[in-house]
Amino acid sequence: MKKTREEKPVTPMKIYLAGPDVFLPDAVEIGRRKAAICARHGLIGLYPLDNAVDLTAPDASLAIFKGNEAMMDAADAIIANLTPFRGPSADAGTVYELGYMAGRGKLCFAYSNDPAIYAERVARSFEVTKFAGSHLIDGDGLTVEDFGLPDNLMMIHTLDLHGGRAFSSEVETGSRQENASNRESGAPFRFNRNGKGSRLVTPRLRPADIWHDLTSFEACVALAADRAAGTSS
Repeated sequence: MKKTREEKPVTPMKIYLAGPDVFLPDAVEIGRRKAAICARHGLIGLYPLDNAVDLTAPDASLAIFKGNEAMMDAADAIIANLTPFRGPSADAGTVYELGYMAGRGKLCFAYSNDPAIYAERVARSFEVTKFAGSHLIDGDGLTVEDFGLPDNLMMIHTLDLHGGRAFSSEVETGSRQENASNRESGAPFRFNRNGKGSRLVTPRLRPADIWHDLTSFEACVALAADRAAGTSS
């Protein structure tokens, strides 16, 4: 009589929830909302404020760093909130965490609730002009990165190379099939794709409350859940 091989229980994918959300007045509540969305999709959300740290201790900042790093090591993937923070670009700590996870060979997903391209956002806060009719420069004469991307190229192409595909590879970027699919779905968000295809999720229109609207975040969670289930590559 043949013995049937016992199937091992499937361990839910753990997602590190990175972003400047931790600085919000209701940071704990937004973390709970994000974790609940992950749970609805069969995933486990790991939120930095889940770590207990004595903020009055002299080494509090190091304890936060070590706790976050341990949490990232325990996670299978990251969803990074790259919504511009105190300037035209993403939060510096979140960018480090995205790079850390990519360097560890883990899945990287991200969203931004500002759909504008990086150069446009720089121009909102700084004087930007065209130098000799060619590239953009700021008031100090420094080049403004202008590749039509939502943020710095190092972040966007990290998502290209370390993220889960948002669309079938059989459909070309900007093709009629992809555009028709977008129109039919009526989804309030879009997947920015450049080169091999950036997985940065952004809303079609900037939401009224960029820090509490979790529509694009949930789109990232759905992508991660598909990847965990083996239904996307």
